[in-house]
Amino acid sequence: MTWGDYGNILAYGFISKNDDGEILIERVAPMIPDVYLYNKYIAVIDSVKKSVEQENLAGYYFKKAIKSKIVEIDWSSWDETQKIPEKPKSGEPEDFILKRKHNVQLAEKTPDIWVMMINTTSTGMIDKSKIGISEYSHIQLNLSDWDGSDIFRTPQLGHVFCTEKAKNVLEQNTNYLNFFEVEHKL
Repeated sequence: MTWGDYGNILAYGFISKNDDGEILIERVAPMIPDVYLYNKYIAVIDSVKKSVEQENLAGYYFKKAIKSKIVEIDWSSWDETQKIPEKPKSGEPEDFILKRKHNVQLAEKTPDIWVMMINTTSTGMIDKSKIGISEYSHIQLNLSDWDGSDIFRTPQLGHVFCTEKAKNVLEQNTNYLNFFEVEHKL
């Protein structure tokens, strides 16, 4: 994301789970990417949820997120080729959200946000001899125990993996995800 950690906070905000298992969204608005990744979560707005559901992808279910803190910063018109025009007084990127008040009216106007709860399947491995050769060349998947999920995680690695079908569906709906091919064996 442009502007490093500042841009990441503006585009992705925070996603967490509370003690009751509810998914909480804290982010800036009104600009919300249609699809974005935050740690182990893929968040989508309503229109993308419907589009993804029509494709019958396997390996996930949607859980509606609670917009627990929505703050107003309209960064969509900022020139991404220039230095960031606004920073929190503290200098800490997360204070774009943490130091501002929840805007109830804006939260009601923004689209619902859903999080894809992703299956864990397959086996992920790191080939240390390939670290640094090229981005993600050191990651390998053993798909011998793969359950056929189009979107999945492995117990060993923190990445989200997907099939070509899922990649195509998600790419049609966002500019905020990057995909890298990884080595795999069946």
